[in-house]
Amino acid sequence: MLDINKIIDIPPGAKRVLLQLPEGIMMRAIEIADALEKKGIDVILSAEPCYGACDLRIAEAKLCNADLIVHLGHNEFYRKIKTDIPVLYMPLEINADIKGIDFSAIKENRVGLLTAVQHLGMLDEIAERLKQAGKQAVIGGQILGCWIANARKIAKDVDAKEIVVLEGIPSFKEEINLFYYSTKKINLKVNPLKEGIIMGVTASLLLKAGKIPITCLFAETHSNLPDSEAAAKIVETLDGYLGFKIDVKPLFEQAKKFESSLKQYIEKSRGMLDQKQKKELSYFG
Repeated sequence: MLDINKIIDIPPGAKRVLLQLPEGIMMRAIEIADALEKKGIDVILSAEPCYGACDLRIAEAKLCNADLIVHLGHNEFYRKIKTDIPVLYMPLEINADIKGIDFSAIKENRVGLLTAVQHLGMLDEIAERLKQAGKQAVIGGQILGCWIANARKIAKDVDAKEIVVLEGIPSFKEEINLFYYSTKKINLKVNPLKEGIIMGVTASLLLKAGKIPITCLFAETHSNLPDSEAAAKIVETLDGYLGFKIDVKPLFEQAKKFESSLKQYIEKSRGMLDQKQKKELSYFG
């Protein structure tokens, strides 16, 4: 679980902060913002997608007169980024409940483990569960969209037969559709992706994975908000493809609650930006 108390220790002097979160943590955005506001800190929540430690909303922070950018969920980027506003990086550990997952359903005996920074602390637990299921786990560590060296190495170490990647694609439609692209012949109950632009980890793997087959699952997402319902649907499709027997009902229930509360907070943040812009315009004329 995400411990809010560990991530609200903001340095003294910061009165207004711009809060950036990756989509995987957006479900807890309201709790985090409320906890900071209780400490007397003004919070502006960035609703833009956050693609990594290099994706800093500096222009937004300046527009809001923020003293600090609080960048949750990522380590500091491996290349130094110069900014006019200080950035506080807070990598977070999120431990998911894996008790209901049947690891014995995995057909392969040697299984490689890779993850984003938020779940690094879970790798040992997952490796132990795999061991209990009679599997051999090989821990590869962290993977980034612009750095897939660990993925390539572990695929070789475990003699991977296939790489499966999950991705979101922007859409303005209400209905969420799923698509797939695969370098091998597969049978899925979703439509094949016939055209589009692929970026990040997915693009890197497609270019550099070599002879290993790659299957990519894509869910349409609403580009103006993190789309937790789309995330739940892609997990549901993945479960059907790999047979993990994951109960996705809690994911859909939480998605409805999250998106409702997030819209309210974004409206509040927009109102603060509008007031700031009106004050600036009043100096002209």
